[in-house]
Amino acid sequence: MQFYLDKFRTGDPEVLEPNPNPDMLADGDALPEQVDVLIVGCGPAGLTLAAQLSRFPEIKTRIVEQKAGPLSIGQADGIACRSMEMFQAFGIRERVEREAYWVNETAFWRPNAERPGEIARSGLIQDVEDGLAPYPHVIINQARVHQFFLDIMARSPNRLVPNYNRRFVGLDIGADAATVRIERLDGARKGEIETVRARYLVGADGARSAVRDALGFKLVGDYANQAWGVMDVLTVTDFPDIRKKCVIQSEREGNVLVIPREGGYMVRIYVEMDKLADNERVTHRAITLDDIVAAAKRILRPYAFEAKSVAWWSVYEVGQRITDHFDDASPTAGVVTHYRPSALTGETEHQMLAKGFEVGTRFHSAPVARLADAKAMELIETLEADGRFRLIAFSDRGEPARAGAKIRALCEFLAQSPDSPVRRHTPADADVDSVIDLRVVFQHGHRELKLEAMPDLLWPAKGPLGLRDYEKMFCPNLKSGVDIFDSRGIDRDEGALVVVRPDQYVAKVLPLDDFDGLAAYFAGFLRLR
Repeated sequence: MQFYLDKFRTGDPEVLEPNPNPDMLADGDALPEQVDVLIVGCGPAGLTLAAQLSRFPEIKTRIVEQKAGPLSIGQADGIACRSMEMFQAFGIRERVEREAYWVNETAFWRPNAERPGEIARSGLIQDVEDGLAPYPHVIINQARVHQFFLDIMARSPNRLVPNYNRRFVGLDIGADAATVRIERLDGARKGEIETVRARYLVGADGARSAVRDALGFKLVGDYANQAWGVMDVLTVTDFPDIRKKCVIQSEREGNVLVIPREGGYMVRIYVEMDKLADNERVTHRAITLDDIVAAAKRILRPYAFEAKSVAWWSVYEVGQRITDHFDDASPTAGVVTHYRPSALTGETEHQMLAKGFEVGTRFHSAPVARLADAKAMELIETLEADGRFRLIAFSDRGEPARAGAKIRALCEFLAQSPDSPVRRHTPADADVDSVIDLRVVFQHGHRELKLEAMPDLLWPAKGPLGLRDYEKMFCPNLKSGVDIFDSRGIDRDEGALVVVRPDQYVAKVLPLDDFDGLAAYFAGFLRLR
């Protein structure tokens, strides 16, 4: 994290200076008549977007939620490795890791062939394969993740705070904006309708989305006709894998999924319950907490299971549904998302220069050492959720600071050429890296290079005081046992230029000297300064 660019300030550096324009502040009760972005729903999707937009004080954002306040008891609780990479970009990854349960192994249990009616362990596997991601798969209360995002929003320049007790009731779509009607649900103002004109309306209001209904989209899918119970429970048991993720199959009583929770004592248990008839919904069955506990006891035999305290429980029906309509996008999740060529995602004609950074996929990190201070870190830790594009230049074998070197030529093009995308698309009064941020990874060790000999663009003067940014140059972290040039398949003779989108997906791989290709990529969607 970098701060003190303009001046020294005491206190928490994550609390940013408030926007001097009071009209942009979003910590009041009243909704404005006009906004740039209106988000409906304070679930994970809505809060993630709100936290991202809160980084930009010039974007007028509001988020509304029909509940009376923030989520207090968790629902979903699994955080995938890719989500942890995203949390790193928001600066909350370490908080999540510190509180969460880390899923290291998964245990499998099956019916005991020698003792009918009982279960026995059939195998153990590592939960996340080596090299898949730099961060673990973890479990944490969804309400805590919500709070982390709410903290980011509240500390932002516009002090973005959700407006609760607001229900979306309708919209009219105009040529350049949507007129949205919001009903108040609080106290004396209950039933009052507020009207907000929004350039962009985002429906993040869940499976029963009123925004989706208003747009005429429908959910399509199917149910498995199977009821499941779930509970967060403090239990006394002699089941040996209670602190491991477990998939348990019994002979006749159904299945159980065990997910240990944060804190060392609580565990989430999913229990297969009754089979439902065709067209029967789970709400038709009067399944109780006692039924769920009893089913868990039967499935876990011969081990004892005593529920001492249940923090939360529910009964649900397994199903999968998606909307019947997408606007030029396709759904997938986690580390397997792969974007097709588009204005933001280029073709793959130079993929061989960086085989491990596949165009259209998420930026796959690796260990590096920062040149200026020899700090060992993951390269992805330099990619904040700040809306900037990144150019990650991997040097060729030559001395990078010498006259005529590819890295020096790239820096000279970006800093001086009228065709440079940095010069063409960066506002005149902004820092040189405010839109397109260049980072370099050298093949040399950090003690073999002279920082002061590097081009100015790699340690640029920034801010009102012209302070130098020393955090743009990196070397392989050989102490980690992983050389990023080898692990990510970088062509050592030619080097490579990897363009990374603001969402950490690889947009394009280019030769270091393909200046025309680089300029053409950004000219396809960025405005001229």
